Amino acid sequence: MDVNRLLLDLCQVLDPVKRNELRTLVQELKAKKAAREIPSVTQALVEQAPAVVGADLWRECLEKQLREPVPGPPAQSSADAVPTTGGGEDARPPVSSSNAQWRCNWCHTPKTRWKAQGPDGPKTLCGKCGWLHANGETGPRSADWSCGWCGVQATPRRYKGPKGPGTLCGSCGLRHANGATRPPAENWLCDWCETSETRLRRPGPKGPGTLCQPCGGRFDNGKTGPLSPTFECRWCKVTSTHQRRDGPTGEDELCASCGGCYGHASAKVKARLVHVETELDRLTSVPVFDVDGGTETRAPPPKRARDDGDAAPASSLKALKDARDATAVDLGRVKSENAALEGQRDRTDATAAAASAAAATANADAAAAAEDAEDAQDTLGYQVRFTDALQTKIDELAALAKANGVDAAAVDAIKNRANL
Repeated sequence: MDVNRLLLDLCQVLDPVKRNELRTLVQELKAKKAAREIPSVTQALVEQAPAVVGADLWRECLEKQLREPVPGPPAQSSADAVPTTGGGEDARPPVSSSNAQWRCNWCHTPKTRWKAQGPDGPKTLCGKCGWLHANGETGPRSADWSCGWCGVQATPRRYKGPKGPGTLCGSCGLRHANGATRPPAENWLCDWCETSETRLRRPGPKGPGTLCQPCGGRFDNGKTGPLSPTFECRWCKVTSTHQRRDGPTGEDELCASCGGCYGHASAKVKARLVHVETELDRLTSVPVFDVDGGTETRAPPPKRARDDGDAAPASSLKALKDARDATAVDLGRVKSENAALEGQRDRTDATAAAASAAAATANADAAAAAEDAEDAQDTLGYQVRFTDALQTKIDELAALAKANGVDAAAVDAIKNRANL
């Protein structure tokens, strides 16, 4: 019994957990053999391995080894055969016919880096065919194969399709993996740039396979449309750049240099730039009304058609500079008006605050005066009631004096005498 071959056959059919347990068992037995605790690793392995891998699998691999002897040297031809009888140093035993050279069951190649398991059992396929079998293919590839969708015959890899594994080429297989249910149309055009040539069709706003590869990349990055064929940087006015970047008022409006500066700016600077650029667009554009849609947009002002007798401008560059200077003047005026409005608003707020404080003070004084008046009214009422009660007592005393024989004239004089 060849223990190494038996272990190799077991490792090809075992799952990773059982394979690790078997490897651990072999290492432990070798350590015990080195410590002279067991006489033989093979004998201990035969006794303990069936409990780890399973008795049925152990018996199957052992019977397979008995049925398939170990390959030996190639058999000799009948012309060079050595007689089996007789003596001499050249006498050799007969060579078995089972020592034929190994070949893959699918592609029949004798050379492979490793032998893989196939439908007929372990070590029946070469490495390439074993990889195809592991990916779902059920037989060798035919020479007249063609893609089930586009009909192409040459492809670096065959993909799984609606009809099974290995039925689509690389391009159609990727389309099917991305959700497509039919082959690409022959007159296909990209929805954005309208090109018909692309290595890969990407999903877009209208579904899978509607954009070319560059436009699909832009859609994945959040863009809403294709790249414009003409470009001019909003800030430095260059027309060529290796990368277009988003700016304060839109996407792909800055060159790589200006876009880098804008990207590294702080949030406050970006907000100020957005305000300035928006105000600049407002000053250099006119409103355009869409009657049907009920919307309003802004567009550059239309150019005035000049008569044939009008003289052409001396230099378009000078005209652009003049327009830029006029725009800068208008922008400065707008900034000055904005600063003046802000100052007036501050002064108005200060006046309103002072008026509010004065009104609050007046309200407090009025409340205090009302309380004082109420207290005075209460005091006056008390005095009136006291005087009335005193006058009643005086009248009663005068009547009593008259009744007792006191001179009435003297009593009236005392009663009516004024207080000093």
